[in-house]
Amino acid sequence: MPTLGEFISHAKQYGFQKRTAMLEGGPRGRARIVYLWRDADHFAELPGVRQTDRLTRHTVETLCRQLGIPGEDFGVG
Repeated sequence: MPTLGEFISHAKQYGFQKRTAMLEGGPRGRARIVYLWRDADHFAELPGVRQTDRLTRHTVETLCRQLGIPGEDFGVG
């Protein structure tokens, strides 16, 4: 399975951008959400792990499904 950084780099080939949103006033105060975005129909929140951490198969499958990236690109399908 790829690291988070490898997944993000590959997703950029499909036109995705890594973005960050800061939410104010939640039950725990400020919240930071990091996500991949291409358009209103193609976006997904990224897991809160380091860029060098390997993703689980389940996480890769879920991100691919949400973003419309072929799972075959990562050996899942």
